Amino acid sequence: MNAYHVLTAVLIIGGILYAVISCNAPYFQLRNHGVSHEEAKKAAVEHDEELFPTGNIVESLKISAGIPQTWLLVLTYFTTFGGFMALTAWFPTYWTRAQGLEPITAGALTAIFSILAALMRVPGGKFADKVGGQKVCIGALVVAISCALMNLNLPWFGTFLITIVIAVAFGFNNAAVMKLVPVYVAKSVGGASGWVGGLGAFGGFVFPIILAAVVTAYGNAGYGLGFLVFTLFAIANIVLNWLGMMRKAN
Repeated sequence: MNAYHVLTAVLIIGGILYAVISCNAPYFQLRNHGVSHEEAKKAAVEHDEELFPTGNIVESLKISAGIPQTWLLVLTYFTTFGGFMALTAWFPTYWTRAQGLEPITAGALTAIFSILAALMRVPGGKFADKVGGQKVCIGALVVAISCALMNLNLPWFGTFLITIVIAVAFGFNNAAVMKLVPVYVAKSVGGASGWVGGLGAFGGFVFPIILAAVVTAYGNAGYGLGFLVFTLFAIANIVLNWLGMMRKAN
């Protein structure tokens, strides 16, 4: 219960800080002061704003749903952000049952993975700005294939190093995907972000079920075999992203 109390307190404090510190983009500030759509858009452009709303929420979702690249980004985010969420929930079980570690050690290793994957979005985003979101996305997915190495019978520390590589790959790709949303779905960034973020996060619920099913089918060996699921998804994403986004960009 104490953990939930701490989480609640953090959410409340974060919400208050966000309400006090944050502000809307120039376009929305002007609209709130009664400025017309066209005048607000023109003034916002002068303040370097590039993205603007397209109709209501339903219309935005419809427009973005009709663009194939939206679904490629959904699948990619499903793999790495959903994978990040799934492994954060799965690793305590993996470390204790597959590697025989104490719960406190398992929790610490899981925390390192989770925090690192989240922090990697920062350099991942900067790198995507520098070399392009497509290259970072493909490169991160190639690195994510290393999930297959979890099937090796390594000592726990060797396995932990592999999870570090996975965390970096997932974090970089998550940043790159969000960088690509306005590139490929410029007509409806808000709607596309909703599809990508919402359905992508759904992977966090799907992958643990798959991992548990593999363990049920193969016993203790299934803890390593289950990670091949992420390898297969990474390979599929590389192929689909190359055909649907990289070639289109070229």
